Amino acid sequence: MDEPFASRDAPTREDLQERTWRLKEAEALTLIRVAHDIEEAVFMGQRIMVLGQPPHTAPVVVENPGAGDPAFRGTAAYSEQVERLCRALRSPAGPG
Repeated sequence: MDEPFASRDAPTREDLQERTWRLKEAEALTLIRVAHDIEEAVFMGQRIMVLGQPPHTAPVVVENPGAGDPAFRGTAAYSEQVERLCRALRSPAGPG
């Protein structure tokens, strides 16, 4: 899935994210998504591959145990993960 919710308003996007997550869980699906929206990546991604500044010689995979839980969005852990990924995207060294 490449940016499937990009052109939606925020409430619709969040609803679609949650519905997609529930479907994924109910059907035991594996989804691979491309997201340029960091907050969406943190909500949807159990494992997030971060491609920082080029050249992409060592992509980093970040484990994200809170993914898919609507309550996760309002936690400090969610905000910290968003900030961590923001730093990773600005840095050639990846997440720190």
